Amino acid sequence: MHKIFGIVASLLRNKEKMLISFLVILIVASFGYGFEMPVPSDYAEGSYHCLEKDSGTERWRVDWRMEKVQKDRKIVLEIKEHGYGVYGNREEKISWYMETFLEYGDSLQTIRSRKEIKNIDGEAIEVVSKKFDVEQGVVEFERKDLISGKVYGDSFEPGSTVIGPDNIALALEGTDLAEGYKTEFYLCTDEPKLYEVTAKCSRKEKIVVAGKEVESYRVEIIFHLGLWKIFVPKMYFWYTADESHRWIRYEGLESGRGTPQVVMEILDFQ
Repeated sequence: MHKIFGIVASLLRNKEKMLISFLVILIVASFGYGFEMPVPSDYAEGSYHCLEKDSGTERWRVDWRMEKVQKDRKIVLEIKEHGYGVYGNREEKISWYMETFLEYGDSLQTIRSRKEIKNIDGEAIEVVSKKFDVEQGVVEFERKDLISGKVYGDSFEPGSTVIGPDNIALALEGTDLAEGYKTEFYLCTDEPKLYEVTAKCSRKEKIVVAGKEVESYRVEIIFHLGLWKIFVPKMYFWYTADESHRWIRYEGLESGRGTPQVVMEILDFQ
């Protein structure tokens, strides 16, 4: 089991790099163990946006689609995401395009993902790639700065369930949510680092999303940092209380220390 030491020092030194975010869609189940991920249809699409918590000003929004296809006698989910706006510590507007490919069986297993970021002029400035070897339990990470030409790579062997920050929301939809429910896993961020965390379903409550009152479960993400966890702001996700447990809202830091407290919620609730 991978032990995390020196995390808080890293958080304080690299607050502009620490990503405790989720955009949409990245999950890997190492050694065959992972979240159950039922997919309701062969095709799905949607949108959500990010608002500054205090002012309600929109920072960015995302449009995504997910399609189930068959490749090499395996069922694969192809997930594509387009985002645009002001994100993280960047002051200028950016856009991004992300593709994720997942093998769909008893649980979802990520094959690979690629995210390309462009500036306001449409020029590619960064590419982040992740590859997963489920049998060996290895996660490979690579970030290319297309302006400076620098390339950064790393790999992990967590030995248990790992979720990317891009997809905490989706992964927890496959759990049997109820008050008091807990599940533990590793969060692999784009720093990149591994964090051991617990998702705890704290209570059922009614919230307003897209102008509709919705009965939901609130889930808190708790970092295993001992006493140092007080330096990590709270992260909350809300899911519908019905059996589908659809993600509908997030509250917390947008993308790490130094970024604003935000609210992310779906735009197309039915």
